[in-house]
Amino acid sequence: IFQVDEEICISYLSDDELFESAIERRRRLELSKAFVCTCERCEAAWDTCRGVQCACDAKSIRYIASTATAATANHTITDASPEALSLVSDCSNPSCECPDVAPKIHDILCKEELLVKLCRQHASDDKATRFTLAQQHIAAGEQLFPLHWVTERLWSWLAEGCATKKEAKHYQEKRLHFLSCAYSGQNSNTHYAWVMQSLAMWTISLCDALRKEPPASKESWENVKQTESMKLLRRAMAILRDANGETDKYCVYIARNIQTLQAAASVHGMEV
Repeated sequence: IFQVDEEICISYLSDDELFESAIERRRRLELSKAFVCTCERCEAAWDTCRGVQCACDAKSIRYIASTATAATANHTITDASPEALSLVSDCSNPSCECPDVAPKIHDILCKEELLVKLCRQHASDDKATRFTLAQQHIAAGEQLFPLHWVTERLWSWLAEGCATKKEAKHYQEKRLHFLSCAYSGQNSNTHYAWVMQSLAMWTISLCDALRKEPPASKESWENVKQTESMKLLRRAMAILRDANGETDKYCVYIARNIQTLQAAASVHGMEV
């Protein structure tokens, strides 16, 4: 039982919801628990789950203010006005001289809102429907929001329905990169661990090391050793063990996978 004014230091959100925007997290908590979260992360000036592309180069990111919505910006905002600049952070590129982000912020927030509504409305749809929707919207998502929770959600839908191992690995790599950047608590987050193990298994599969008949070749296991896949599996297992204990079914699942892979590699006198 919590006392009045006592700080709550546990999360009422699922581990995957912790990677959503501050606005989305607060919306969930207000609907389900009837309070507005004022934790340090939700109160931060810039939302690291809402990274937008800067025009200076393909790898430069700006972050949207934690409280910014389409309703807080309008078409009358002028270039470099204080109102516009308060809605978007400085560029991650210290040499950036782009002057054009501020007047575009209203358009950016409107497009973000459309993608957020898409993710909300279709979260429970079947995989085929979500895959089709993700195909339709991923280009716009990646162009505008390369480090954003809605784009990560689209990548997850694509990973569920894509046709090849290479595509699945590609989308899981993108997801893991976002998760690594978005939340400093990822190393105790089971959602992060599960994406990590998924990437590892797709990587091992691409090395053709999961074959049983005939067994995977020594070359396949040598290819596995050139990747980070086994390291990722062990790290994912450690996160799940620390979060839920060694008897956690997902921790046990990964541990068994590691043992099976080690046994298969040992046939060729190799350690992985």
